[in-house]
Amino acid sequence: AFLARPEAAAFQALLPRAPLLLVFGGQDAYIPADAVERIRSTVGAAKKDVTIEVFADQDHVVFRHISAERAPG
Repeated sequence: AFLARPEAAAFQALLPRAPLLLVFGGQDAYIPADAVERIRSTVGAAKKDVTIEVFADQDHVVFRHISAERAPG
């Protein structure tokens, strides 16, 4: 939803001047696929060196590793 707002132009100005990797989970309820596509479109239009990877079977915290004793529930 963020990139649908007027702040999107300001976001473009903040894009990095170095290569950037953005990682998303395909099952993320907080950052849905349409938001990822808006991000992809925004960085593409800005012609920045940004790679976007989506791990289809992951949720919001893609690289979360929790030991059994610390796992919720």
